[in-house]
Amino acid sequence: MVKDIIDSELRVLFCGINPGLSSSSLGYPFAHPANRFWKVLHLAGLPIVS
Repeated sequence: MVKDIIDSELRVLFCGINPGLSSSSLGYPFAHPANRFWKVLHLAGLPIVS
């Protein structure tokens, strides 16, 4: 299971995304090394914070 990340200062929210097996077992969204989600967000100029 992947925990929801929702903050009061949230500016963007991605909804309806089901985690894959790697993400589910690691507990982090888009955790598989082949997943390009984080790279695409970075290339789009969206700041990545944890």
